[in-house]
Amino acid sequence: APNATIYAVDIWSNEFSLADDHYHDATSSETGTGKSRLAQVDTNAEILHNQNLYDTFLKTNWEYRMGHRKKGGKGGIVPVRTYTLAGLDLLKSFGVDPTVVYIDADHHYEPAYKDIEKTLQNFPKAVIVGDDWDYEPVRRAARELAEKYNRHLYVEQGKCWSYLPHGTVHSDLQPSRDLYTDTIENQASHQRVYDGVASIIMAKGPEDVQGASRLINKSTPPLPRNLAGSGPSYKGRSLLMLCAIHDRPLTLAHLGTFFDINYRTKSKMETALHLAAYYGRAGMARELVNLGADVGLVNEYNETPLQAAGHSKMEGARECEEVLREAMKTGGAKRGREGEGDGGGKRAKT
Repeated sequence: APNATIYAVDIWSNEFSLADDHYHDATSSETGTGKSRLAQVDTNAEILHNQNLYDTFLKTNWEYRMGHRKKGGKGGIVPVRTYTLAGLDLLKSFGVDPTVVYIDADHHYEPAYKDIEKTLQNFPKAVIVGDDWDYEPVRRAARELAEKYNRHLYVEQGKCWSYLPHGTVHSDLQPSRDLYTDTIENQASHQRVYDGVASIIMAKGPEDVQGASRLINKSTPPLPRNLAGSGPSYKGRSLLMLCAIHDRPLTLAHLGTFFDINYRTKSKMETALHLAAYYGRAGMARELVNLGADVGLVNEYNETPLQAAGHSKMEGARECEEVLREAMKTGGAKRGREGEGDGGGKRAKT
């Protein structure tokens, strides 16, 4: 749009970016794993150490600066070098009434929440667009604020999200076939499926693999690979974790094809393998390793599953230790599916 005016609010701070784990931590939940992820981390660090971000921004966009468009048009880019919240207040004080606000949010919950809420408060008529939907803290903040401010939450291809203006419905957008709408209603549907499968897993008696499978296959839209339960009874655990705790090997083998085997809880950062180890489920530990569970991931106490088994007094914990030691000898830690979905995380040094 040749007449568009773009206000770019940023601090353009090399020091801040170097301190942010999004740019330098190979264990962050950024897309990409293994050597490719490490290479990207090295590249980011080299750029941040050798190139001034603000100077680079000005040089790259110099021909598009306000009032100097070479290709005509009245618009341009106006850099506003300050923190997001201050910048949003500054623009409002000058009477700026944006049509669209794009939020490249901080990937931590509290800053993302504040950025999004300030935008909603200052510019209620604007279409708000953001990225980084693949970060759980950003998803949580966007969902909570959609509910708080009664906004339609619209997600495309699991990456970009937006709040539609008041009065807009999804049918107005005529979305393409590959457009995926992640609404609050969909989240409720996911939770109902989780609750149903969880009750089957925790029920006494023989395993009901077919019952669990029917609920999962009937789910619309498809279930996310990082599906976890809400509420105090489930403690943010995945269905695979419930299988590990309640000794459901057949159900685990089936569900392992649907969900992230290395998913970690947000509270204690534990995996299904940690829980199998702690509860002394040697058979479950063996099955999880066979499915690709990473024996090197650590929980919030910096414990591997082997160490969790060592600290457990549960019957079967010693047998779990033997299973996990054998897995480490045969390369189980390297074979694990690292970094998948929200399941990526710190690993023990080997």
